[in-house]
Amino acid sequence: ELNNEAILISPNPSSGQFSIQFNEMKSNVNVVIYSQGGRIVKNESFSNMTEIPFDLSVANGAYYVVIRIDEENGVFKLVIAE
Repeated sequence: ELNNEAILISPNPSSGQFSIQFNEMKSNVNVVIYSQGGRIVKNESFSNMTEIPFDLSVANGAYYVVIRIDEENGVFKLVIAE
């Protein structure tokens, strides 16, 4: 399972601009961001990244960031606040 040792979401809380940082180069990364109600607000895949920038235009609130790298999953809470 992926955890905060391997992955950092910063800043959190965020105004919508944030990045996901990895402790080493990752290939085959899938990021899905869900609203609290379960709606997908972002679903993207990336290759060979150590940092992924995001700029979300969504309502304030809590979101869940599901990160899948190869066969491992991690779920992280992201707070959007203007």
